[in-house]
Amino acid sequence: MLDPGDRALEFLLLAPHRPGPGGRQAADDRLAARIREVHRDSDCTYGAPRITAELRDEGGQVVNHKRVARIMRTIGLQPSKGSRRTWSQPRTLHRPDLRR
Repeated sequence: MLDPGDRALEFLLLAPHRPGPGGRQAADDRLAARIREVHRDSDCTYGAPRITAELRDEGGQVVNHKRVARIMRTIGLQPSKGSRRTWSQPRTLHRPDLRR
């Protein structure tokens, strides 16, 4: 016959590991707060890939870009549509005509 302490230990060893109810939701809520902060600090220009990189650079939780994108959709964040970088000079160099 097992005493109550052994039964508790047996239960813990044999029970499948699952986060408690709302465990993922609580983690997503904490991550959403951090995503909002990074998004706001970037003047609302960063999308999911850049926010993911920023979170990794800070040494915080390593998170997948797909999860960041899902949370951004859930909380209604989108990067602002800015202008893309344009080249002021043509990429090809014009060589002078030396035949003159």
